Amino acid sequence: MNGWMGRIVRIDLETGRQQDVPVGDGLRRQYLGGRGLGVRLYADLCPTPPDPFAADNPLLFMTGPLTGTVMTSGRYQLISRSPLTGTICDSSSGGSFGAALKGAGLDGLIVSGRAARPVFLHVHDGQVEVRDASALWGMNTQETQQALRQRTSPRASAACIGPAGENRVLFAAVMNDRDRAAGRGGLGAVMGAKNLKAVVAEGGQPTAVADADG
Repeated sequence: MNGWMGRIVRIDLETGRQQDVPVGDGLRRQYLGGRGLGVRLYADLCPTPPDPFAADNPLLFMTGPLTGTVMTSGRYQLISRSPLTGTICDSSSGGSFGAALKGAGLDGLIVSGRAARPVFLHVHDGQVEVRDASALWGMNTQETQQALRQRTSPRASAACIGPAGENRVLFAAVMNDRDRAAGRGGLGAVMGAKNLKAVVAEGGQPTAVADADG
């Protein structure tokens, strides 16, 4: 199906176990876009509402079929249960992170569990690596993004948290591309509860489209 890379990965931060999440074309058509598909996947994963800070509360980084196809198509969606409202929340941000995640070969990343120490995820070439982020804990988001580009690639884009997320402030945002924010619902605090400092994505895989010239 055009517009998708065809791969969503779920990773458990506690065990490091990864698995591909199968999603058929019918579901992609029925729940079009990163927001619709992400909320549906979240609802399937959590038929009973978990505590927002519980290890079993998943956090989804999702793209849509237009992400990474043309200029200004870099948005991504974060979906989880909000610590601010207690409801399923989707928060959107622009910049280049969404396109970078897709260029790395993924339509989405589902993060569950809680790491024993601060970590970041490095997504590249279809792989998801768990890497130590202890030295980054306490940095603000701009310092974090700069440090992560030095550790990975100058072309990488990072969605990360600062001290607010680390300390589970209920309205903490997730920041990317210097000052772009997924600011609704306090999903930065969900990252902090998982000891997840950042997700870093890089890659140049093209997204297949039906009419490239158009």
